[in-house]
Amino acid sequence: MTDTSQPNTRAARPTRVNLLWIGLPLTVLAIAIAWLLSSDPLSSFRNGAPPVENITFERTILGTDGIRVLVRAGGSEPMTIAQVQVDDAYWQFTQDPPGPIARGS
Repeated sequence: MTDTSQPNTRAARPTRVNLLWIGLPLTVLAIAIAWLLSSDPLSSFRNGAPPVENITFERTILGTDGIRVLVRAGGSEPMTIAQVQVDDAYWQFTQDPPGPIARGS
C-alpha cells in the first residue's frame, strides 16, 4: 500500500507558466479597453443626424400636357427635387419656380 496522505505540492502550487496563461490575456484585454476608451474610434459617427425630408403632395392635376403636382416641403431645411419616378420609370420634369423648395412653401 502506498502513502497518499501527503498532497502533491507541485500540483497544488501554481507555476509561473500557469500565471502567465492567466495574466497575459488579462493584460491584453486591459490594454485593448484602455485603447478603446482613449482613442474613441466611434467619434466619426457623431456628426449629427441628417435633415428631416418630408414632402406633402397638396394637389394633383391631370391635364392634356401631363401631370401637374403641387407640393409643400415640410422638412427642416430647403428641399431639392432631383428626379421624378412614376410606375417604376423615371420621367423628365420641370419645376416652377426652379431651384430648392423653401421650407413650408
